[in-house]
Amino acid sequence: MSETKSIYINIPGVILAFIIESSLIFIFSFINMKYYKGKLSTIIIGGLGFICSIFLEGIIISIITKIFGQNSIMIIPFHLTFPGLFEETGRYICFKYILKGMNKDKLTSISYGIGHGGIESLLIGISFLRFIFIKETLIEQGILKEDLTFIYTLIGALERFITVFIHISLSVFVFKAIRENNIKFYILAIVIHDFVDFFAFLYQKNIVNNIFMIELFIIFFAIILSRYSYNLYINLEIKKDEKIEEETKVSLKDKKVQ
Repeated sequence: MSETKSIYINIPGVILAFIIESSLIFIFSFINMKYYKGKLSTIIIGGLGFICSIFLEGIIISIITKIFGQNSIMIIPFHLTFPGLFEETGRYICFKYILKGMNKDKLTSISYGIGHGGIESLLIGISFLRFIFIKETLIEQGILKEDLTFIYTLIGALERFITVFIHISLSVFVFKAIRENNIKFYILAIVIHDFVDFFAFLYQKNIVNNIFMIELFIIFFAIILSRYSYNLYINLEIKKDEKIEEETKVSLKDKKVQ
């Protein structure tokens, strides 16, 4: 039996990362509801949308793996495309049908994104603790490959923080696709999602071994994406019935002033 590779784990760093990652959904939700009047129900639907999406994806991947085998190259395209396809389709369905009555309020896209990205961060934060308790097993499985230094864990927590913004951005893309009947933004959301996940795939397959380089790239990409989605958000098309509502509100205010 081969010896287990010696890998250092900074336990305080792991615990701090867990606290940061698991608290993001509560911090973002508080800010969203307190200062922007976002709705808790939309945030919850966003979280449930994510859970249902990855649950269904897991079932399909499991079936495909049984058909082709765990190590078959035939399953690689599914691993590369399914995360974006399932999660963004989940967003699309939620905006199109479950949140249909709220599609006039573009803040719905932000609230949903917080729920989607926040619950993912919470689940990852909880799973991060496993590095402490089942270290040897994770090393043998090739999941834990490098020392978990304090800096490493903080970068991981920062990446989760940034990822919430990625999910908010993608929610804006899909919301725009529904609201303006422009399917290309739904497709673009799938492509962007899979593009970001592709770098995690490279690390898992030992094609790229420098996790710091991957994390820094994701952070840099998220900043650009967030800026672009913000421009989309503030320029979301106002529908005719919304224009009438706004004009009515302005008219009523003018009458009160007079």
